[in-house]
Parts: sequence; structure tokens; C-alpha cells
Amino acid sequence: MPVFFNDGADDPLQYDLCGTFVGGQVSSVRANLLKQEQYSEAKNMDIDRFGSIITRRGTEIIGATLTNPIQGIGYYDTPTFEKLLAVSDGKVYQSTGGAWAEITGYTPNSSANVEMAQLVDKVYFTDGGNGNVHSLSTSTFTDEGSGGSTDPPKCKFLIAHTGRLIAANTTTSDDEVEASDILDGGTWAAADSFRVGGGEGDPITGIISWYNHNILVFKEHSIHVIDANPATNVGNWAINRIDNTVGCVAHRTIAQAGSDVFFLARDGVRTVRTILAGAQSSVSEPISPPIDDLIDRINWSAADTACAKFWGNRYILAVPLDSSTYPDYVLVFNTVTKTWAGYWVGWTPRAFTVSAFSGVPKLAFGDNSGDVLTWLDYAAELNEVTATFQDNGTDIDSHIITRGLTFGDFFSPKLGNSVEFELSPSGAGCHCAEVRSVVNSKTELVIHAGNIDTRLTGITLPVTLQFTLPTIEPINRAYNMIPTGEFDELQFKVKSSSGKLSLRSIKASAFINSLTIEKTA
Repeated sequence: MPVFFNDGADDPLQYDLCGTFVGGQVSSVRANLLKQEQYSEAKNMDIDRFGSIITRRGTEIIGATLTNPIQGIGYYDTPTFEKLLAVSDGKVYQSTGGAWAEITGYTPNSSANVEMAQLVDKVYFTDGGNGNVHSLSTSTFTDEGSGGSTDPPKCKFLIAHTGRLIAANTTTSDDEVEASDILDGGTWAAADSFRVGGGEGDPITGIISWYNHNILVFKEHSIHVIDANPATNVGNWAINRIDNTVGCVAHRTIAQAGSDVFFLARDGVRTVRTILAGAQSSVSEPISPPIDDLIDRINWSAADTACAKFWGNRYILAVPLDSSTYPDYVLVFNTVTKTWAGYWVGWTPRAFTVSAFSGVPKLAFGDNSGDVLTWLDYAAELNEVTATFQDNGTDIDSHIITRGLTFGDFFSPKLGNSVEFELSPSGAGCHCAEVRSVVNSKTELVIHAGNIDTRLTGITLPVTLQFTLPTIEPINRAYNMIPTGEFDELQFKVKSSSGKLSLRSIKASAFINSLTIEKTA
């Protein structure tokens, strides 16, 4: 049968637009089914408050690299001092923002997660139930014991809540919860303990202090809420089951955002939320279907190493993918747009915390290499430099792949005409950028391989006339698309090997070959 082709001379010119990127990454479905504001993939990218997609901020190291993966991290804050605490290789270190100094007197198990909780002016440590709970007062450790009737229990999890320490998953029973005396983390009573659930062999996997007096207790296959009213005897605390089919896989993935609590379940990311003005609670359906292709790659045998933090309107979740035995991918959910920004690589977090030196809150995390790093998201946009987009001195490689542009026609083949990219200038600039066309989700063709320099220039006064005004307006770059050839759908891949890629919009045009009767594969 003959095949007829139109030479394009009389083909109608159609347009397509990616005007904003607030729809986030949707990589679990076909690219041409996405909405206009969605995209197929974003590596090391973030969504800003204006709907642009930008290279994420980098990190800087605190002190020097410690010897082994970070087992735990926390921030110790009193009216007289403040310090970061980190545990590595069974040793505890402190820092006031610079070099690390070891604090002797406590040797936690070197292969266990170490959890910390501050009550009044002391920080309490537990190493997964392997050893006794220890308290730190300034720089002195005290073994709180585990054999006496008033000693704290050996436990896997430890939090502070309504003036008490709460221990969960003890060596007595993996579904047990115990409470200390009020404002005294060193004194415990045997009567102030209880089991959550019916002894059905469902161990506690995580715990978090929630709103009002409530404590959320996560188990492998269920979720419970405890009303821990400090005016009520511990033995009379009400325990209610929220869900008996869904559980949490890792304590450190639990993070509160407002009244909602995010966590990683076996089928993806879920939330516990309040309903009926807080009188009742419910568990959401998974909110991660848009990135199920990444969720399906989680190494569930190492999922207990996953960790997360709610920070800056983002649920930042670090998980091990494929064969990794530690978190090597970070999945970022924007709680304002309710969308996934994409995935970040270059980070290997094992635990998160927030420091507040000099009253400036900063996100910090300890990683698998023994580094404690601070995220540079706090730097003012006007102060951005190249190092702002480096991870501890290493350039960040970033890219975005758009949705499949069909130019309003799913059936007819098209011939590209032109594409225009609108980028924002910045002090860090975007260097070594490359633009590719992705034809029919298969073939990548380079349409621009040169440097796109978006560096924001400035003027230092006094200045000699004549002078060139600095670049402050959006930068537009247009390219010919005819060499791309014929396609059914077209995606664009914009990537940068360093600096800040800040993409505002993409406008493209193509000829619709509506007279084609038949086309070959």
C-alpha cells in the first residue's frame, strides 16, 4: 500500500507550552498523558514559589568527616549553650558549628541507630536497646541503669512528650510503651508501662509526639494513637487504633507537617491526618503514585535505614533504591503544591536534625560517609554564588525532562519548527547547559550543546560612564527544531552540569502533518 507524505508547505503551525512546573514529577505514566504543568523527570531540581523549576541548593560540611556512617544526630540547646551532637563508630561527638570533639563516657553499639531526646537540660540516648539509656548533661554522661525498679528501660525508640520521656519497643516486649516521671527522664515506674495492641506479634516500628497530648505509635501492620494527658495517670491513658492494615517501615521516616504526619509504608508514602476538628484521625491513601516507578525500586530489605524530615514546606525522604543498603536517593514532596519535585542524588542521609545557632534554623543531616552537612537553602537569593549549588565543593548535575508535547494532536505526525526557553538569571549562573529533544520517548537529539550563561551581572559604584546595565530580566533562548525530524510527541531535556538552572517556561511550535494517510513504524 502506498504511503503519502505532506512536504510541510501547507501544514498548519500549532503551539504547545510548559508555562509552569507546579504539577511536579509524574514519572509513573506515559509522558503524553501528563497535564500541562507536570513533567516526566527532574534530577536535583526543586520547585520555587513562582512555579519555576530550579537546581536545588547544595550543602557544606560541618567540621571534618567522622570515621563511619552517622548513627544518630541531634541538637542540644539550653539557655547557656547550644551544640550539635553526632554519633559515629560507637562514639559521641559535639560541635558548636566547627570542629568535632569527642565526648567520652558513653560507648553505644557501633552498628545500631542511636536515638536522642532532650528533656529539660539533658539529652538522653538509646542505642536500639543494646545498652542502657545514658543521659548527657553539658559534656558529662551518666549511665541511667536498667536493672533497678526506677531505671529507664532498654528501648529501641525514645522521644520527649508533655514533659516526659516516652520509650517504645523495649527489651521486655517489642510492643511495649513506658513513660518516665514528669520532668525527670531518669526516674521510671513499672506501673507506668503498657502494651499497644493485643499482643498479636506486631512490633512497634516508630513513635512521634503529635498535637495536643497525643502520641502516634506505628507498628508493622497497624497505627495507634495514645492520649497521654499529663494530668491523667499513665495507666489510664486511652489507646485507640487508627488503622489495622497499614504500618510504617522505618521510625526515621515519620515527620510531622502541621497536624499531618508523613511516613513510609510498604505501598508508598502515606499520612495520618486529623478529621472532625481533631476528634478523629485517619490514614490517607498513598500520596506517591506519581512516582511509583521510584517507590517500586526501594530495597525493602534495607528500608529500615530510610529517614525523612519536614523542612521548608517539603517532606524530604531518603530511601535506598535497587541494591543499595543505605539511602542513596532523596524524594521530595512539596506540601504547598501537593506534588513531587523529583529525586535528588548526591546525598546519603542517615538521620536529620535542625540546628539553631544564633537563632538561625538550618537543616542538617549525617550521611553514610560520616559527614555532617548543612543544607544551604537558608542563603539569600541575592547572595547566591557557585558554591551555593555545590555539595561540599562538588558541582551539582541537574536536569528536567518535560511531559510529552503533542501540540493538541495525538494522532498526526509533526515536524518541529522552533522552541524557546525562558530562564532566570542568578548570581550562581547556569553553566555548561545542554538542550535535547526526546522524540517519541526514545531518541535523544542534541539541539544545543553550548554554554548558556545566565550569570547575574552587577555594577560596583562608583562607575565610569559609559557602562552596560546588568542582566536582570528573564533570558530567552530560541532554537530551530526542523533538524529534529518528524515525531508523534516531543519532550525536552534541559540539563546543567554546574551552577543554577532556573527554567521558567518552554514555548514550542510544530507543523501538523494532517494529510498523512499511513505511516510506517
